[in-house]
Amino acid sequence: MRGFPKHLNTREDYDLVHAAVLAGELPADKLLAAYDALLNTRQHYVFDRTLAADEPADGEEPEYRVMVEGQEDGATQRTQYKLVDNPDARLCQLGFTVTEIEARKEEITNAEL
Repeated sequence: MRGFPKHLNTREDYDLVHAAVLAGELPADKLLAAYDALLNTRQHYVFDRTLAADEPADGEEPEYRVMVEGQEDGATQRTQYKLVDNPDARLCQLGFTVTEIEARKEEITNAEL
């Protein structure tokens, strides 16, 4: 392998780069960023319900997010979205779990010491 790959498309790509980082052949920062990207996209917001003008959200951010949208008649509509796991996330498509990615990140971080 020559340098860090432009794209990590498969689980095997991640495995090969992970091994190369642990062997000191590649820098860890790009792989750690790739792992963070997998973790950051594992959840997404989905519509939960419409809120009344003065109704509070069911919880705090980031679990719940309220969006205020203007209507054509000048009124506003408050919509609540809920943060949920995304079954179509790249993390899942590659066959990784959150625990596995966190363990890999920790392994690289400890190897750098």
